[in-house]
Parts: sequence; structure tokens; C-alpha cells
Amino acid sequence: MNSTMLEQEVSNLPAGKDLDKKMYSAVFGYNMENLYPESLPNYSTDICAAMRLLEYLKNKPFPETQDYLNISFVNGKWLFEFRGLKAYTSTLALGITRVAFMYGVTYKYL
Repeated sequence: MNSTMLEQEVSNLPAGKDLDKKMYSAVFGYNMENLYPESLPNYSTDICAAMRLLEYLKNKPFPETQDYLNISFVNGKWLFEFRGLKAYTSTLALGITRVAFMYGVTYKYL
């Protein structure tokens, strides 16, 4: 799946535990059946949890050279660009979580 198709698919995932579980599994490589849902941070709805996730990701080695964070407000939505992937969202926490999920799926770096 190319990054554009993945971006389109992920853009339909709403904020909530389902997205948080998918992202956590993709980024950290854990089987979500072994974790209690209440112990999982609310990455997609809590900006503090999302910022901790972003700090974690920024400290990881990545294969491409686009090593920047760009946040802008476009047509009533936040555009969140991180290391070559994009997410249009209504909130910053959701954007961070969606981009982290896409990156975990794309590169399986952990």
C-alpha cells in the first residue's frame, strides 16, 4: 500500500480507543490482546499523551531525510506533516496519533 492510499484510509479513523490500539500495536509492536484497554493512554484525544508520543518518535532513527514537523491550519482542518506523511484532522492529538500509526505500518521500525 502506498503512502497516499494509507493516508486516505487512516483519515477515516475517528479518535478513540480503536485508533489508539491500532497505533500502539503498529508503533510499539504489542499485541493489544495482552494489554488492558484502560491502561492504554488516550493518544488520539489527549494532547499530553500525544505530545509524549511525538517526543518518543522524534528520538527514533528513520530511513528518510524528511525529519521535520510542520503544523498548519488549512481549510478548517489541521494539517499535520511529520517525516513525509500527512494527516488532516480536527485536533492536534488526532493528527499525531494518525501519523504515528501510518509510520508504524509503513516502516515497522520497532
